[in-house]
Amino acid sequence: MMSAELVRCEMQSYVCCQGILGLQTNVVAFDWPYGQRVPATSHEDYSRCKVRLVLNVASDAEILRRFGAAAHPAAGKYHYLSGLPGADAVLYRRPLLFGSELLLGVERVVAGSPTIWVNPPYYRLVKFRIMNLHSVGFFLADLATLLLWRAGLAPLHCSAFKWNNRAVVVFAPSNTGKTLTTMKMCESPEARFVAEDIAISDGGSAYSVPWTSTFRYYEAVDARLGVRIERLAKKVVPWIEFLPLVRAKPITEFLQQERICDKAQVTDVVVLERGPAAVLQEPRAATLRRIKNLNRMEFNFKRTLIINAFEYFNPQLDVNGAESLEADILCKLVSTAQTCRIVRAESPLDYPRLLREFLA
Repeated sequence: MMSAELVRCEMQSYVCCQGILGLQTNVVAFDWPYGQRVPATSHEDYSRCKVRLVLNVASDAEILRRFGAAAHPAAGKYHYLSGLPGADAVLYRRPLLFGSELLLGVERVVAGSPTIWVNPPYYRLVKFRIMNLHSVGFFLADLATLLLWRAGLAPLHCSAFKWNNRAVVVFAPSNTGKTLTTMKMCESPEARFVAEDIAISDGGSAYSVPWTSTFRYYEAVDARLGVRIERLAKKVVPWIEFLPLVRAKPITEFLQQERICDKAQVTDVVVLERGPAAVLQEPRAATLRRIKNLNRMEFNFKRTLIINAFEYFNPQLDVNGAESLEADILCKLVSTAQTCRIVRAESPLDYPRLLREFLA
């Protein structure tokens, strides 16, 4: 979640996945699906990332000046967006109140080095996906997903850890227990942490995206009083889930930095299910079908209005072609792993025990 308070600063660099995904922004404490509480880093670390995004919160005048051609009345229209064929820039412009507007301009997506310009009202007010209106954080995540695919990399909705000389990637439907499983496995000295909600893969290795912090939802991991009160409040008033009540802690509050593994060669692919306790070998084709389904639920950028507008004005973006690259990477991941297994348990707290048994 992003804070309702907008604080701007000089441009700072952040790396969400070492050597893979970086973000520069002038927003203090910017959170998005690829990272909460990401520590600032050097421009050199950022420049080494294969996929680099830039987010600027700027004034209306600066955005309209920069996207003057797209804002021209003669420009093509796509819902609330405008652009020129082949211009590699689009502008979202929507009236708000008393002459104010929601403004979001995006440029250089086709070139692979996108910069997003957004005005303060858009940043402050648009927090979620509401029909065709997406928050800056969600839009950046969708854009990162598309660019990763074009770079030959696939984000994975998974958790992952190393256990001695093996590296296990864990998939499961949301709220099944993949995050809790990896966090409990990493309590053992034999384990090293790779990811708890999102990893990135080239089909052979899993690259760590360590700053996602969804483990805060589990009392067995994050037992702070404020977090316990927040969980209780959400049970009584479910919509409180959309409010940023307690600031997420980073993974380094739970594990030492040296126990975070930036890259691991995948040896085992595991799918968690609820049911009578069992560890089952699964045909690779069935595993591939499952993880394609789970990834589609998490990374659904084809619904993003701005990306669709970009492809409309710039057909070379080829969204469907990028999606086919994901299928190739996931197929490679499953086919090169040593094992593909289903792990079933009635309680999510039982998954770690079953995993330890078959990894022994």
